[in-house]
Amino acid sequence: MSFEEWFHLETLPNHQQHSWYMTHPDLFRIRDRAVIRITLGSNGNKDLESRLAKTLAGSELAVWTYYSGGVWVPFDEVTWSDTHLFFIKKQVKPWEPFTLDGVESRWVRCQVRPKQVERMLEQGGGLSISHIQLKTDYLPSQNESGLLPDMLFANDVQASDDGCYPFGEHFAPYGIFSLSCEEAFSKPGSEIRLRFRMKLLREQQRRVSKNRQ
Repeated sequence: MSFEEWFHLETLPNHQQHSWYMTHPDLFRIRDRAVIRITLGSNGNKDLESRLAKTLAGSELAVWTYYSGGVWVPFDEVTWSDTHLFFIKKQVKPWEPFTLDGVESRWVRCQVRPKQVERMLEQGGGLSISHIQLKTDYLPSQNESGLLPDMLFANDVQASDDGCYPFGEHFAPYGIFSLSCEEAFSKPGSEIRLRFRMKLLREQQRRVSKNRQ
């Protein structure tokens, strides 16, 4: 019996994937609009680092995604400048954990498009990266409102985000106003600007408003 008779040879689709994942325990804890900056290093070779950023930002080479709602979601924009990659997330949706090789975390995935690995090899080889730095920023919109707090507390009573007396109706020693925002407060070393609207009520106005209620 011939070799061809023993083995049925045919060309099948290549299902092999070339993907690159990176994670951080805090920086990718994002729900709102954001800009993620990745700085690529290649042993101090600035020319190579710049070419790396330009190559990886090209949509014809790879797709950059994050995990949300059970699927991998492409970033709305991927750009580059100097040695930096910028991923623009314009959709307000949670960046959710995904389990990869037993590690549950929030991941950025870079998936090389089909046949692009062969093309890169034909053009002189792969990509060499020695180190990576990450940074995230809130992405302002035209109606900039910032991140809303998750919860508000006046002392130990939960307050309404529509309006409240942050220290109770009367100022008192040791009064405490607390607010939480996981997305903003989970970034070590970040700079946070707090903005709020405040209205002062005279005692007589406050009594009238309370009687009407």
